[in-house]
Amino acid sequence: MMTRKTMANLLDHPRALPGDAIEKAALAAAMAPLLTPAQVADMLTVSERTLERWRMTGEGPEYVALSRKVVRYDAVALATFVEARRRINTAA
Repeated sequence: MMTRKTMANLLDHPRALPGDAIEKAALAAAMAPLLTPAQVADMLTVSERTLERWRMTGEGPEYVALSRKVVRYDAVALATFVEARRRINTAA
């Protein structure tokens, strides 16, 4: 398995990789980690069922559907979702 550090080292030495592999390695290095629904539910202190309901209604954080049964959440999109719901106070 290639780690981010390994990819970064390969990108520093582009001759070590053929053409498309360089682009793929750069894309993989730039991608934020993908989180499972269980991880996100734990982080947000909600149930996985709540996340599923949010996906169906469009209320929750952006997600990545890798297949019909495999869903992941981008860490950056999750942080954006949480930040958008931050409230300083509720007084008018």
